Amino acid sequence: MTFIQACQQINTAKSYFDLFGADPDNAKTVFRELSMIVHEDKVSKSQKAIAHEVFIKLQSLWIKAEKAIEDGNYGKESIKLISKKESYEINSPAWTGDLCNLYRCGKKVVKIALSPLANPFLDNEAKILQLLNNSENAEKVIDNHIPLLTDSFIVQNGKERLKVNVLYQVKTPLATSCISLEDVIKFYPDGVELKTAAWMFRRLLSAIGGCHANDIVHGAVLPSHFLICPDNKDGTKRSDTHNGILIDFSYSVKRGETIKAISPKWKHFYPPEVLNKKEASRGTDVYMAAFCLKYLLGKQNIPKSVDGFIKACMIGNVNRRPKEAFSLYEEFAELLKPIFGPPKFHAFVLPE
Repeated sequence: MTFIQACQQINTAKSYFDLFGADPDNAKTVFRELSMIVHEDKVSKSQKAIAHEVFIKLQSLWIKAEKAIEDGNYGKESIKLISKKESYEINSPAWTGDLCNLYRCGKKVVKIALSPLANPFLDNEAKILQLLNNSENAEKVIDNHIPLLTDSFIVQNGKERLKVNVLYQVKTPLATSCISLEDVIKFYPDGVELKTAAWMFRRLLSAIGGCHANDIVHGAVLPSHFLICPDNKDGTKRSDTHNGILIDFSYSVKRGETIKAISPKWKHFYPPEVLNKKEASRGTDVYMAAFCLKYLLGKQNIPKSVDGFIKACMIGNVNRRPKEAFSLYEEFAELLKPIFGPPKFHAFVLPE
C-alpha cells in the first residue's frame, strides 16, 4: 500500500470499524501496518505535514478500537440509549469532535461526551440551544440555520456518566445531507470560487445574526462547525441545498462573558480577545466568520473590495471591528453586485 492510498483509507474511514475491519484480533495488525506507512518518520520531508494530520486520526481511531476490544464491544452493530423521552439506536460514530462522538440516528444526530470532563460543555450547549429554540424569532432561526435540541440526558458508560444531546434541523437533515466547510476544502484544496464562497458566507452571517439577536456569542465559528449541503451531481438544486447550519454551541456564552475554552486545532482562527481571556462580543463571531470566508477562498486572487471587507472584519482591536452580522449581510450583498450582477442560483457540486 502506498502513502497516498493509506492516507485516503484513513481519511475516508467514518469509524474504527471501517478502518480496522470486523475482526478485533486483526485490528492491531492493521493499525501497525498503517502506522509504518503514515508515521512522520517514515515519509519524505514534503509529506510530513500530511502524515502528521493523518497519523493523529489513525491514533484516535485506534484508541477507540482498543477501548472497544477491552470492553468487549468491538464491532457490535448497535447500541441503544434510553432517555425519559425516547430511545435511540446508534452504530459506530459518524464523526468525532474535540469533545464528543456524533452518531446518526434517523434524521437526528446524537452527541455523546467523550469523557465526563466534556459534560459541562454539553450542558452549556443544551442551555444555549434551549434559549435560542424558545426565543421570539425561534421559528425563523431554527428552520434555517440553528439545530433544534430535542433531547438531553445522561447515560452510564461503565463507571462514567456521560452527557448526551440529541439534535434535529427542520430544513436540512443534519445526519444525511451536510458537509462542513472543512470538508469542502478537502475537496477543493486551492479554495472555491468567490461566488460559491459568497453564498456560504452569507448563510453563516445569517446564522450568527440569529445568535446575536438573542445576545448569544457562538464563540467557535470554525470551518468544522458550519455545515452546507451540496447540490445534485447534475448541478440541479435539491430542496435542502443552499442552506447553512451552525453547529456546536458547547463554547457559546452570553455577550460580555469570557469564552472558557477553544478548539486547539483552530487556535489561529480565534481573535485576540478570546486568546487573551477578555470579554466576547458580537465582533468575536464576525472575526471568525470572516476568517472562514478567507479560508474558503484560499490563496486565489480576489477583488480588492472583498479583500478590504475581510480585513475590516478581522481587525485585531475588537472596538474597531464591525459587530452587526445582519448589516454585514446587506453590505456584502451590495459589494458583490458590481462583480456578479443581480443574485442568482449558483450550483455547488462536489467532484466524484
